[in-house]
Amino acid sequence: MIRKTIFVTYPRSGHHWLMRCLQDYYGEEMVYCEHYTCCQTIPCAKQEANILKNHDFTLDLVIPEDWNVIVQYRNPQDAISSLYKVSKEKDYIKFIYDNLNWYYEWMRKWNKKKYFIVDYESRIANPIYTLNNVILNLSGESDLEKVKMVSYINNQIH
Repeated sequence: MIRKTIFVTYPRSGHHWLMRCLQDYYGEEMVYCEHYTCCQTIPCAKQEANILKNHDFTLDLVIPEDWNVIVQYRNPQDAISSLYKVSKEKDYIKFIYDNLNWYYEWMRKWNKKKYFIVDYESRIANPIYTLNNVILNLSGESDLEKVKMVSYINNQIH
């Protein structure tokens, strides 16, 4: 059974890859709420939702006490450069400055020992290990052969 979990993610940190892997691993057991395209509430209005995503753009996100928290981030240079590529911002220097300040504020709030941390660079270096640890965090057990298969398939399309 998947624990109620919120993924607090810095944009462009591999969240969609991880969600594809988890959906393939858990199937219908995983009910996902993408905060910005769903109900925009925490907890989700869909009572069965057990995985939520939020970027905490305003740095005022409050997590229910009994929820599991997984934090995803990426090194600032790659994360912000990737974010710039999908933005409509014209002024690169202003974009970098604004987002670098936000990145450090975001990290100050979310990079804490009490949360389960998933950094993009570790995920790239060892996707099976990372995915297996996320699954262990979510449900307390994993099928390593299934994890390997899911990771392999999703790394081929990513």
